[in-house]
Amino acid sequence: MERTRDEVCGDCRGDKVISGAVCARCFGTGIVNRRCRECFGWRTVGDFLVKARLVRRCRDCRVRAEVPRDRELDRTCELRVKFVRFSRNSKTGPIPVSMVSPNTCSPTCPWMGAGCYAEQHFVGMHWRRLAKGSGLTWDEYCEAVRALPRGQIWRHAEAGDLPGDGDLIHGDLLRQLVVAAEHTRGFTYTHKPVLGREAGAWNRAALANNQGPGLVVNLSADGLEDVDRKADLGIGPVTVTIPDDGHTTTTRTPAGRFVMVCPAVRQTVGSDDAKKVTCESCGLCQRRNRKSIVAFPTHGSWGRRMGESLVQLRLFDT
Repeated sequence: MERTRDEVCGDCRGDKVISGAVCARCFGTGIVNRRCRECFGWRTVGDFLVKARLVRRCRDCRVRAEVPRDRELDRTCELRVKFVRFSRNSKTGPIPVSMVSPNTCSPTCPWMGAGCYAEQHFVGMHWRRLAKGSGLTWDEYCEAVRALPRGQIWRHAEAGDLPGDGDLIHGDLLRQLVVAAEHTRGFTYTHKPVLGREAGAWNRAALANNQGPGLVVNLSADGLEDVDRKADLGIGPVTVTIPDDGHTTTTRTPAGRFVMVCPAVRQTVGSDDAKKVTCESCGLCQRRNRKSIVAFPTHGSWGRRMGESLVQLRLFDT
């Protein structure tokens, strides 16, 4: 049963006009109150009017969307994890998915406070709860992963990153998760720095020494040249962010590496549900030795601005 979204105006009863004049209570919309599609709170219809047009989100949510969510996240919080056995994400499919507290994210990530999808909408709401201390401890999380069925595909860190504050990976905690997941088919992505000295060298060693069949760590790149630099390290498969400009074909990096758009994104919108590709049916990001680079178009309310800032934009114009 669909949740009620609008409350019909009691004065004009949806006719919008009373005695030849526009209803003053509902401003001619026919509704007096509306439920926000983002915060689910009831607000008066005036909060949803933009240039005499009704929108889905209330005024507070629209204003909040323009403020970088980094300001609302406590990145000095303790390590906490949210773990769901069956995700409702249409791209992943109904597989186990976790979310890790924001203290694990690298401050050098170019999307921090500037378009990160994890800072927005419902994902951001749950992420902020983790920052305030909800969820599982790391030990409890590893036990939950250990209890997964053999061969189960799952995703670590829908939001957040590998364990470790800021730029550095905590090798012991990563090893604990790798051991707990050795009977499964887990995958994740990391924006922790792996190039250069100091943090890069530390993280390269942590990844090289803590590999396992049950958790494949994809290195996240922010441009086609960045793909080549990270792929040359040979410590894990690579993914890349691309502009969301409708690009669904393949391309190559400057070094000639094959780049393909995520199959779950590339499929035709509105296709038969039974034939839709999800992480559950695809599993491409779980293949450690794959030859292809998986590309993910920018998305979320900051998607366009993220696309404009990508250094590889000109390489996708052809």
